[in-house]
Amino acid sequence: MGNLYDYFAAADDHSAAMTLEHSPDPERFDVLDVGGIDPAVQLATLEALFRGVNYEQVVADPWQCSLLSDPSDEGRWVVTLTDTLRDALAKAGADHLARTAVP
Repeated sequence: MGNLYDYFAAADDHSAAMTLEHSPDPERFDVLDVGGIDPAVQLATLEALFRGVNYEQVVADPWQCSLLSDPSDEGRWVVTLTDTLRDALAKAGADHLARTAVP
């Protein structure tokens, strides 16, 4: 069985990390359940496509998929997404989203 991922927006890294103690509560966070979309591979690829850079540039960013939780916890982890991906998604229009969805 593969990994399952939930994505949510938090005010800061500390708030995001606290979700390990209290699962992302729908009352506090807008949670997007996307199943198997991996933040380290697929979202880094998405960021590269959105920004028009190569994948290696994206994964070189120390914040790309930065671990906020205890790495020894084998059950659940909390990782960050980059501000550049957040900003690119926020600014993307429908046409850009449609063009990027194909590759």
